[in-house]
This record gives sequence, C-alpha cells and structure tokens, in this order.
Amino acid sequence: MLGARGSAAMPRGCMALVAAAFLCAASAFHSPLGMIDTKPSHFHVRESGADPMRLGGHPTAAPVQLFLRGGRQHFARRKNAQEGVALPGQDGDGEHLGGDGEHVAHPDEAEEDGLADQEWEEERHESLLANVERSPHDPDALGDLAEFQWETLRDLDGAEETLRQSLASNPRDIPTMEELAAFLTEERQDLEEAEKLFRLAMETSPFSPDTLCPAAEFMCTQRGDIPAAKDLYIRAIDANPNDGTTLCDYAQFLVEELKDMTAGEEYFTRAAACNPFSPDVLLSFAAFCGKYKKDQEAARALYMRAVEAAPHDPETLGDFATFLVTQGDLDEAEKVMRGGIESNPNDTHLLEIFADFLLTSRGDKEGASEMRARIDATRDPADD
Repeated sequence: MLGARGSAAMPRGCMALVAAAFLCAASAFHSPLGMIDTKPSHFHVRESGADPMRLGGHPTAAPVQLFLRGGRQHFARRKNAQEGVALPGQDGDGEHLGGDGEHVAHPDEAEEDGLADQEWEEERHESLLANVERSPHDPDALGDLAEFQWETLRDLDGAEETLRQSLASNPRDIPTMEELAAFLTEERQDLEEAEKLFRLAMETSPFSPDTLCPAAEFMCTQRGDIPAAKDLYIRAIDANPNDGTTLCDYAQFLVEELKDMTAGEEYFTRAAACNPFSPDVLLSFAAFCGKYKKDQEAARALYMRAVEAAPHDPETLGDFATFLVTQGDLDEAEKVMRGGIESNPNDTHLLEIFADFLLTSRGDKEGASEMRARIDATRDPADD
C-alpha cells in the first residue's frame, strides 16, 4: 500500500514497522493460554459485540469495511447478515426507501418473483445433494450443502447433521471444525463444544493464522476475554509476521475492542507494507482512514490503489463505488459501477449495488428494474 498511485502519505515510517515485524518475542508461547493442550478448560469470559464493517464482501451504507472479504470473522458476519445490513437507500431490513423515507417496492416485486426464488432454492438444493451423493466424504461438497441448509433453508438440524457428517469423515479438516464451532455458537449456544473445536483446530495446526485468528475472535466475541484474544492474535503474527490478513485482523481488533487507534493504524500500515498489492488490505486500510481518521482523501487514494491492484474485481469496484456514493460523488460512482458491470456482466453483487443506486440515488425505477431483470436472468442454481 505504500507506493503506487498518487497517494496519501502513510502514517508511520515503513522501516520502523517492517523492523517491528521481526521482533518475535520468545514469550509468544508462555502467555496465559500457553501451548495448546487437550485438558478441558475455559478460555474465559462474550458473539459479536463488535459489528463487522464489511460483511461477506458486500458494502454497507458507510465505507467502514474493517473485516476482510472471505476473512475469519464467522460470528459477527453471520449475525449481521441474518439481522440485515442496510445498503445505501435501504433500511436495516433491506427494504428500499423512497426519497421521503417511505418504503417503496421494486418494480419487479410480484408474486411470481417469490415462486421463482422457491424454484431456485429447490434446484440449488438438488444440485448440492447431488454433489454430496457423488462425493459423500468431500468436505467442500458437504460444507456447501451445510451452508445452504443453514443460511438459506434455515434447516438447522439438517445443517448440523451435515457438518457432523463432514467432521466424522474428515476429522482433521480445520474449516469444518470452525464452521461447526460457529454453528454451535450461534444456533445452539453451545460454547463449551465450540471451544473444544477451536482448541482441536489449534492442536491440528498450532502456528496457522487460520486457526489462531478464529479462536481469537471466539475469545473476544463469545467469552469476552480480551487479553486471551490479544494473546492469540500476537501468536498468529509472531508465527506469520508478513501475513497481511492476520495483521488486518489484529488492527481491527485493536481499533474496535481496545480503541487503540494509534496501534491499529500501525498494524494497518504494516499490513500494507507486507502486502502492498492486496485489495483486501488496501480496502481495510481505506475503511479505517475514512471512518476513524476522518481522512477521506487518504481513504480515496487507498480505494483507488485497490482498484489499480484489481481493476476488474467486482467486490473491489463495488466497495469503491459505495465509498464514492457516501462522499456524494454520484457521477464517478456510476462510472465505476458501469465499468465494473462491463467487465463482469453476470456479477450479481455489482448488479444489485447498481440497481439500488439507480433506484435510491437516481430515482431511475426503469433502470433499476432492468438491472434486477438481469440478476434474475443471471441466477444459476449451480452458483454459490
């Protein structure tokens, strides 16, 4: 993040931050959690009080995307997705607002749309079941089915059964452990078994940020044990000092939980030094600059660099466009969205953002209806 396009000066000296990356304390494994063992024990004392600013890659109404796309924040992401996160021009339930703040229906909202959605769900379900039948022990096929049962069908018993089947077939598969732990936490409130699964994941891969960071999030959001969460993040960073995603996870933790903006900024800067061309790192840092530093110029420069790093990535373009909308630059936002759709004509994420933009920012019901018709035409039961 320190170079490239016309940029805002970064807040801390790169040399100092990079040097700090190599100061791996020998005490990393002598913290209160110490080395992971199999003894039953509690991590300690809280799901997701820290709301994610970036949910599954979809921008919220404000450009504050602190959680990384495809990142490790299971609980808050799912909780907010279920509660509803407003896009620009939407309320918290995802319903659209007219210029006077009243709810308005999409032009294409009709009974047949509900029937089409039901047909799509049935086709998608059949496709996922067929995948599992072909590969009954494949954790990816089972995970996709469980996710659909959980999030779309809300078949909680079916989702749990599928996840347990996957873990029985793949007892060392870390994503399955963590997905089941997230499910048990959110839907069953079974923190004891969830914690055992996170510990098992860390025993399986004790130096991986993909096990340490989810465990840290669990400690923070479910047990309320901030010191233990911090310890796990530090261990992940000590073992992976140049991993931008881990550094961003920790930076977000510092900002949201410890309210330490200075340290958070240092770790965002360090992440950028380690991964200067990562759109996720750049977008996370941009969100921090925009929301917490109130430095919209620096935020814009970082968003532009993210677009430069991934000029055709629909989620990056969608985030930048959403930021531009919040800054009142509607013409540039529309230009970015149209360019993204030209590069990704079948990307429903961008089409949805643009449809909402046309309806709520431009008052163009006909254009919004056209975009939603394209979404319906693009939808494929085989898509994730």
